[in-house]
This record gives sequence, structure tokens and C-alpha cells, in this order.
Amino acid sequence: FDSSFYTIFVSHKAKLNDTYLKARKELYKSIDEFKKLGFKDLENAYQTYMNSLIVNKEIKMTIL
Repeated sequence: FDSSFYTIFVSHKAKLNDTYLKARKELYKSIDEFKKLGFKDLENAYQTYMNSLIVNKEIKMTIL
């Protein structure tokens, strides 16, 4: 395999932990979900998602 990412990944494989691997899986699930929702621009989709989290957090803070 001629990918620099793959080479780095394999050479540091022993340093990977479950937390990293779980986060990576969640990231790919999120990307798939964004694609299912019709987002073509993943960066914009991610920013929209993060903004919604911030707004939801602010709403919860004002309610409490």
C-alpha cells in the first residue's frame, strides 16, 4: 500500500488505544450520517452540527 497515512498508521499501531479507535469509528459514522442527510460539503455539515450543539447548550443553560 503506497499511502503515507497507512504507513504512519501501521508504524504507530501499537500506540493506538481504544479511545482513539472508538472516536475514529464515531467520526466515520457521523460522516456517513451527514452524507445520508444530503450534505455534500462535510466541513459545512460539521460546522452546522457544532453550531447546533452550542445553541442547544446555550438553551439548556438559560432554562436552568
